[in-house]
Amino acid sequence: MATETVSAASREFEALAPSLEGILHGLFRRASDRLTVDDLQVLSAKHDDAMAILVNVTRLSEGVASLVNCDRDSGSFQSGHDLPNLLYAIGDMATHARALLSLSAAADLELQRGPRQRLGQRSQLTEVRNGNA
Repeated sequence: MATETVSAASREFEALAPSLEGILHGLFRRASDRLTVDDLQVLSAKHDDAMAILVNVTRLSEGVASLVNCDRDSGSFQSGHDLPNLLYAIGDMATHARALLSLSAAADLELQRGPRQRLGQRSQLTEVRNGNA
């Protein structure tokens, strides 16, 4: 039974893995029963990192828009070849921020559940892993 559980968990993780958010979610689900309150607080604080990324994305986007709008003669970002890499980078930053926000929210939920519920879940998971369920 333990092999089936691991195998099902591996398939679930692989299904989530194509995105950064999926990878972090899968890793969090696998580790959540072993995370301490301190660990969860560290992960919860990633909300601040995500917000900082979003502030930078906003400033970068506004700065590029202003540059293009005000400097029509230099040709900066005027051709179709100039913008894609910049836009992909901005998209990657937003994806990273979204993944951190998701991880932070999951950690917050675990913290709200409280130690008793977390300990109860640990003993249930241990029984399932040992084939005693």
